[in-house]
Amino acid sequence: MAAKYNLFEDYLFKITPKPIADMLFVVPAQRMMKIRDPGLGVIEKTFMGLVLFYVIGQIARTQEHLESEIPTGFPTIEFLRKAPNDEAFNTIRNNELQYCAYEGTSNTYDYLKPRYLKNELITPKYNGMEWEPVTFIEGRKFGDVFTDTKIKCKQTNYAEIIQKNPFTAQLTTFQSETLSTVHDCDELPFGPDGKRTCDASKTVSGKVLRESEDTTIITKFDGESFFQTNEEHGKKSCSCLEKKNSFPMAPEYIGLSIYHDYRSSAAMGSIYGTTSVAASSSNVAPDTYIKRRTLGGAKNLKPMSADLQDRLRAPFKPGTPIELSVRELLEIAGADLDTPVEATSVPLVHDPQQPAPMRRTVGVRLNVEFEYDINADSEDAACTMYVSFSDGLTSWSSDVQMHERQQFDVGSDMLNGLPDVLRQYSEFVNRGVMIQFSTKGTVRKFDFAKLMNVIVQGLVLLPFATTIVLLLAQMGPRKKVYKNALREKLEYTVEMAKAGAMSALVIGQVEDWKKNGKADGGKVLRKDLIATYTAGSMPLKQAEGLANCVFDSVDVSHDDGIAASDLISIVTGDMLNLKKKKTGTKTTVHPAEDNSGNKPAQQAAAQQAQQQAAAQQQAAAQQQAAAQQQQAPQQQKQRIFQVVCPPNIVPGQIIQVQGPGGLMNVTVPQNVGPGQAFGVAY
Repeated sequence: MAAKYNLFEDYLFKITPKPIADMLFVVPAQRMMKIRDPGLGVIEKTFMGLVLFYVIGQIARTQEHLESEIPTGFPTIEFLRKAPNDEAFNTIRNNELQYCAYEGTSNTYDYLKPRYLKNELITPKYNGMEWEPVTFIEGRKFGDVFTDTKIKCKQTNYAEIIQKNPFTAQLTTFQSETLSTVHDCDELPFGPDGKRTCDASKTVSGKVLRESEDTTIITKFDGESFFQTNEEHGKKSCSCLEKKNSFPMAPEYIGLSIYHDYRSSAAMGSIYGTTSVAASSSNVAPDTYIKRRTLGGAKNLKPMSADLQDRLRAPFKPGTPIELSVRELLEIAGADLDTPVEATSVPLVHDPQQPAPMRRTVGVRLNVEFEYDINADSEDAACTMYVSFSDGLTSWSSDVQMHERQQFDVGSDMLNGLPDVLRQYSEFVNRGVMIQFSTKGTVRKFDFAKLMNVIVQGLVLLPFATTIVLLLAQMGPRKKVYKNALREKLEYTVEMAKAGAMSALVIGQVEDWKKNGKADGGKVLRKDLIATYTAGSMPLKQAEGLANCVFDSVDVSHDDGIAASDLISIVTGDMLNLKKKKTGTKTTVHPAEDNSGNKPAQQAAAQQAQQQAAAQQQAAAQQQAAAQQQQAPQQQKQRIFQVVCPPNIVPGQIIQVQGPGGLMNVTVPQNVGPGQAFGVAY
């Protein structure tokens, strides 16, 4: 098989032009060095293990190998007069409720919203004992429209305090009703100051002007208690505004019945599930667990009762509605309507610190989040309903209630005056519990391309382990050895000197072969190379293959011979090019040229110096051999071959070399260093 491949390889090189072959058939590779050091090896493998552990952890934690999306979904909400595990809405009356027992002129449920005029606080003001809701400036009354005081409980109809849309449910816990009555200005009574006023218990045309002493008459900034409007023919109408604040009784005992569903996109297989019916092959409905979610900054949360905790341990199965009272939802979130809000969540006066109002007065927002975990491959779904709350003014408006509408023919007999009461209606501002539903979570599906991306990211990180270990190696006790090995210096003069020394050894060896009759005409034959290899105990087949490689590398026929210049080119590689002069037969040694064929000027000088060094080394070797022959006639039969001292070897160290007769143990002489040549007798 190997022989066939070699023939195929030779054929490709023969038919392919050399420039193309050098580009097409060459694979650049980095030099690999292995350091045998138990400590460094263990550290490197430990770092690699940590990298793999990190990558696997990222896959498990972030699920980056999966395609994912956020499902779409919405709840189905219904109000219940009674939740299954709580009191009924209409069974609790005001004699049982602390917020219905209003005490004095100041109450913990009051809320006095700060108001400013020209950047100066005008209301409320602290008189040393209590906060005053109304301020008089130059006889004008300020602040009454912004006061949530004089709050009384009232029996409110179930339908009046609930409101919902697909993603929000609203429950009224505080209501401010403003009764607007439009009169003929001439029918209003006069007050103590001689001006007409709405602030009187007078009946106008059978209508009570002020319905209760517990209400607040909203006045204008100029002190007038009515709002005047010009009608036709110079007639004027005056609107009297009377505000009534009230608490619906125990609205938090109203319950909610909740179903929820989700669906994915077509890319995820259009998977769908709803809890309104039992799970099936076409309805991948999840079990639903209910948990508290604590938002940032929340503190002093009310703990859940043991009974509620026990009921929430088991999930709600598909086909079974989630039925809880609003009070229970507040308890799950950790909120209570009859505790103060966070002082930073609503506008308050801070010097001195104004008391924070109760949540029952200013409202609270409940966040109900359905967080899904859906596996589209296995069609498996789970859901956790997280409940949390956030403080702040939470209000909305109800529809206007018309008590007495204005007649169409008003104004037809304007000269005779206006009707005593043109119209009467109520406006409502509600505060309370606003429950907002949202859908979160993920639908996951295996994606092979993403898995490959994660694996590639891990493979990119692995080499950093080796880099870190090599840095540590250069700081340890063996740093000198490792630095020299890892940071090998390449100097032109030194490398050319090495090439010159190797050239001298090759020339000396060829001359030695000529003396022994193995290099007739200065050329070494293939059979002579094979004989040299086998003399060193190399197997014949291996020796023949090695000789073939030598001849093929210089593009010389196996039947021909190779000269010393060819061997020098093999030994020095691209460092030296040996070219024949046109005018003679001598061989000239040239430094390797760059790709453009240019030869640096400094290389010419170095070339001459190295030629001289090579000649001197060759002459010295010949003189040494001659001296040895003169001094020891009895050893005339001994021969000398040249050995180059390997790197990292010191004088006196024994090395093993390949001699003409086989492997030999040789002692490096004194004053001989790496890269220098010395003679060895055999």
